[in-house]
Amino acid sequence: MKTIILIFLWLPISSLVNQDSGILDFKDLRTHQIGYKTTIEIIYEANPRIYHDEKKHSYTELERLAKFHQEHPTYIIEIGVHSDNRGNDQMNLKLTQMRAENVKYELGTLFLADTSNFIARGYGESQPIITNSTIAKATSKEEKEILHGKNRRTEITLLKK
Repeated sequence: MKTIILIFLWLPISSLVNQDSGILDFKDLRTHQIGYKTTIEIIYEANPRIYHDEKKHSYTELERLAKFHQEHPTYIIEIGVHSDNRGNDQMNLKLTQMRAENVKYELGTLFLADTSNFIARGYGESQPIITNSTIAKATSKEEKEILHGKNRRTEITLLKK
């Protein structure tokens, strides 16, 4: 019996990417106002679990977030997970909520004893950054998949200090 793993890549779209290393630099979050939002790269399996690949992208992003929180423990941080518009609305909402909770759980299991300052929130397909009409105009299947992928994302939002 073969096991198939679907990988959804959540690409960083923030301006906080260090140009030398290409890695999200959480220390820059300190300079931003409450409500500041950035996207982190978390790779999920087809289910809500985080996929820890051999390059450790997800682990590295979680580690950086945990370190930022340890240095700034007064911040309340939202982990917001979004989906594209394919699939059932309610299932997408449930899936994104479970994924957000899994990110919080992994932070607690791997790095932090206390994750009470993290809020896990799934948004489903309610806040796309690429519209369906834009996706429909894409000329190839690959381009459409890339555009759908931009809607599948994990965002970190600073709610308050």
